[in-house]
Amino acid sequence: MNILHFVGGDINSGSSKAVILLSKGLNKQKVKSKIFNKHSSFNLFFEKLTKNIFFRKMNTTLSVNNFGNSFLNSSDYKKADIIHLHWINKSLIKLKDIEKIDKPIVWTIRDMWPFTGICHYSYGCKKFIKYCGKCPQLRSNLEYDLSSYVFNIKKKIFKKKITFITNSLWINRLAKKSKLLSNQKILNFYNSIDFKNFKKIDKIKARKKLHLNLKEKIVLFGANNPHAKYKGLDLFIKAVNKTNKKFNVIIIGNTWKEIHFKNQNIKYLNLGLIKNVRKLNYIYASADAFVSCSIQDAFPKMPTEAMLSGTPCVYFKKTSIEEMNIDNKTGYAAEYCNTKSLAKSILKALRDNKKLGNNSRKHILRKYNQKLLLKKHVNLYKSLL
Repeated sequence: MNILHFVGGDINSGSSKAVILLSKGLNKQKVKSKIFNKHSSFNLFFEKLTKNIFFRKMNTTLSVNNFGNSFLNSSDYKKADIIHLHWINKSLIKLKDIEKIDKPIVWTIRDMWPFTGICHYSYGCKKFIKYCGKCPQLRSNLEYDLSSYVFNIKKKIFKKKITFITNSLWINRLAKKSKLLSNQKILNFYNSIDFKNFKKIDKIKARKKLHLNLKEKIVLFGANNPHAKYKGLDLFIKAVNKTNKKFNVIIIGNTWKEIHFKNQNIKYLNLGLIKNVRKLNYIYASADAFVSCSIQDAFPKMPTEAMLSGTPCVYFKKTSIEEMNIDNKTGYAAEYCNTKSLAKSILKALRDNKKLGNNSRKHILRKYNQKLLLKKHVNLYKSLL
């Protein structure tokens, strides 16, 4: 059995990491697995040109996939028995080429894009339930705009039977409400998690290694792109500004804007995007609390990595991060989008971090059984042949 996975964008993104782990696991199970991940500046340029027609659009991620890499004549495609799509954006493949695939297709939903017009997260817009148009993120007043154009292409493509997989109950519920996937099979498998590289490390040892203060409390916030609206960085900053305690804030990720805290008690350190997995493990372990205050997120990787490193998590209720945690045991839940509640939860996690941290790793190891996850994928692939 040959599986060909498609994942676009940065190889260090959460989606790519998950696909790499899955592919490696399948190969160990003697299921031949390869990854298609190509970049084309040409394709990206022309897709960007298409979106920039709507010059008033919001600064959020929108994808059209009207350009992409050719794959239908490649040897890997011809050898494949199953095509497994993941995050296919950044012009990885042309949307219309999905219609030409003559093999069984599995599609893991890694954000909302497969069942919306062009947005990756809807930010409260519910048009995907019926029909996209007058897109708020385009700031469009047109019934027939770019979002409706792509929506209609997907509608045509999804006459083809595709097996969809979600990584959280949060996004599973949204997918099942959507018009585009109303006639498709939607399963829920939890995500691939890197148990091997994220270990519990003594906090003092981690801080010595990173040359951090050994006594002061540290709050960690991280995301591959912290400035993405759905990651909730603005809410984190507001929550930190509402606290009255002294502690350090460390932010990791590809930051490209200045970040300021009005709270004079806060010491702030930006470590940027960390590609070295061992160093990332030490950073997680050095913190007293990891804050993941995404307002919409299919299955962020960093909270589980931090918890495997022995660091408790602070998060919002009604999100996929809530599914990863047990409130008062592995971390603390804040009321959704409530910065005052988030501030209180951060301070409670700093107070109880040792007890919560010990529980966090054990909980993730129990909840996300990777052998079972691989077995579910293999059984699904077999059922489609």
